[in-house]
Amino acid sequence: MSAITSPPHRSGTLDAALRMRASRPHDAEGASALEGAAFWAIAALLTAAFAAPLFLVDIVPMTDFPAHLARVTLLSHLPLDPTLARYWAIDLRPLPNLAMDLFVPTLAKIVGAQIAMKVFVALGVTLWVAGAALIYRALWREWSIQPLFAVFFAVNASFYYGFSNFHVGAGLALTATGLWLLAPRSLALVAAMALAALALLFSHLMAVALFGLLLGGFELGRLWRERARSAHIVAALATLAVIFLPAALAWALLFVHGRETGVEFKWLHNLLAIFIYSSGAGAIRYNFVPAAAMFAAFGLAWRAGRLDIAPEALPVSALLLLATLLCPAVAMSGAIIHVRLPAVACILFLCAGRVRMDPRWVRPALALLLAAALGLGGVEWLRWRAGDEAIADTRAAPNAHIEAGARVATALASADDFALAHGVDFTALDRKAFVPSFFTTQGQSTIIVRDAYKRIAAADTIEGAFPTFAEVAPMLGAHRAELTPKQLRALRPYRDLACDFDYLYVIGRLPAQAPLPPALETLVVGDGFKLFRIVAPPQRGCAPR
Repeated sequence: MSAITSPPHRSGTLDAALRMRASRPHDAEGASALEGAAFWAIAALLTAAFAAPLFLVDIVPMTDFPAHLARVTLLSHLPLDPTLARYWAIDLRPLPNLAMDLFVPTLAKIVGAQIAMKVFVALGVTLWVAGAALIYRALWREWSIQPLFAVFFAVNASFYYGFSNFHVGAGLALTATGLWLLAPRSLALVAAMALAALALLFSHLMAVALFGLLLGGFELGRLWRERARSAHIVAALATLAVIFLPAALAWALLFVHGRETGVEFKWLHNLLAIFIYSSGAGAIRYNFVPAAAMFAAFGLAWRAGRLDIAPEALPVSALLLLATLLCPAVAMSGAIIHVRLPAVACILFLCAGRVRMDPRWVRPALALLLAAALGLGGVEWLRWRAGDEAIADTRAAPNAHIEAGARVATALASADDFALAHGVDFTALDRKAFVPSFFTTQGQSTIIVRDAYKRIAAADTIEGAFPTFAEVAPMLGAHRAELTPKQLRALRPYRDLACDFDYLYVIGRLPAQAPLPPALETLVVGDGFKLFRIVAPPQRGCAPR
């Protein structure tokens, strides 16, 4: 490994950093450079450190993981059980959420749905690290330890919420972008990128939009760096149009589009999300340590004259930062959208600058990186083991007390108990029960609810957000509860709770003094849940089932 000596200037100005970047041709030298084989071996070890906990627990305690596992398990054992078929039907058609529903049932034939689902989640982490490595390689022509720090951004808010289709799609977008930057321009490359865009469309709609932003931003940076003429600009735009034309036609002509739920923004959340949601490693779910460490390292390197900046990465980094700040929190039947882009932005920032390390720092930095990854992976396993036990407890209770084919409503003791809420979706597997939160959003899910039960099913992820016990308890009285317009939107499936459902499953710890409506008969009380039978008041006049 050959060292790069300190530059003659000490200035931390952008011009100096860009000049240093321009004066050093793309070569294999660098104090932090590694051999290709060594680089990928370390990358594999880092990825394994964070992926291993997935396979050391039974059920991964990610927010949406139980719901996705329940769905893909049903898809792995088609046709649907006759009891389940009363409530739901399979609707396999072009959708922007098919990656998981195609990959997992196919692999499940060999290893089972549970392992296949974990492999899919681990694939996302792998693609994020590989994508960062390829983009960095394209910009700096070296295999360096710097992009390996991307593993701390690969386990991010999307990962922990269980937004696995987007997480895998974003990793694929990063990887395809790296290949686009590395490979010589050719018709074969354009065709490969068009196939990647089409695959991303079937993975997640936001992932293909991200791919467009990445390719467009890097092409803008290249044209800016080369001071391109009009003819070159037109050629670049035409190339991008060819790449995304098949995906655009598929979206317009083949896809079923669900209803629009409106757009909602949370500007302050978006601003904070750059740090808060940049990583989810370790016991602190949304810690800002990796992002803060990255910007601090860049600042120190800038002051020391050891920071190089890739000019072609500046436009795409700025565009991604802008998209992160402007991203809506709710749109197109989806919620919590605004937490998905900050980690991608951090990946681009990580690759856009190069810290020229003193050779004496390389081994300690590499040792620190490996120790942090292994340590945080171990902490994650301990935390996930506790979450796995909690899910197991909440899953066991319905098995012992709910009859097959029952209708089970779910509420949270408080809004803070949301993390384990989707565990109730396992009743669809274990007891062939109907749960309103099961993912059946029109135009987004391969399982749809039968027309007879749409009235008591969540139409989208916003209605699928679980109500609190305080919100649903008034609906169990002798008279129907009056709902405010805001509640009407979120609580539509529960409006006639006493007549439509057989059981109410409350996740979390209800206060001992919490008043219970007469319609609730306590069946079992666990450490973090309560299961009630619903007995409708006679004066309610419920129609026969």
